Amino acid sequence: MNLTTKTSHVITFTVEAFWNEEGGMGSDTFGEPTGELPVAVRTLELARISGGIPKGVEWVIVADVKSSTVQS
Repeated sequence: MNLTTKTSHVITFTVEAFWNEEGGMGSDTFGEPTGELPVAVRTLELARISGGIPKGVEWVIVADVKSSTVQS
């Protein structure tokens, strides 16, 4: 028996910030989602310059991975 599998990954990067709030978690996003890491890094640099989030909170790059596996 020969079993072959193929796995594909679609990775989308976003720039986001998260912080504690009374009653839950606060969050914000900056810019548009992208499939290219260099674009996400540039967006992160712009987000850090812009501020717009509570003091002491950092912007981060978040990767969303959607995987699919096919067997043949």
